[in-house]
Amino acid sequence: MIEQETLELLEWNRLCQHLATFAATKLGAIAARRLEIPTTKAETLQLLAQTQEVYQLELDLESGWSFDGITDIGESLEELKSGECLGDKNCSI
Repeated sequence: MIEQETLELLEWNRLCQHLATFAATKLGAIAARRLEIPTTKAETLQLLAQTQEVYQLELDLESGWSFDGITDIGESLEELKSGECLGDKNCSI
């Protein structure tokens, strides 16, 4: 209960929604909206190190990052899991 009250005071959901507006892909936005606060100091330090690494990569790259062409394949994966064929719905396995 105290944890939930703290998240509300921090406006965690609002923060995650705001962060999602900076995502370059739909999947990134979904992930940002679902972020959870780390539960240990070690996890926090690991996430901070990852953030610093990506920031440094971004500074080092001359051309910048591009997420053009990234698509969500979740629907296709669900079709495959249920035994459906991709593309041509009349195919046989």
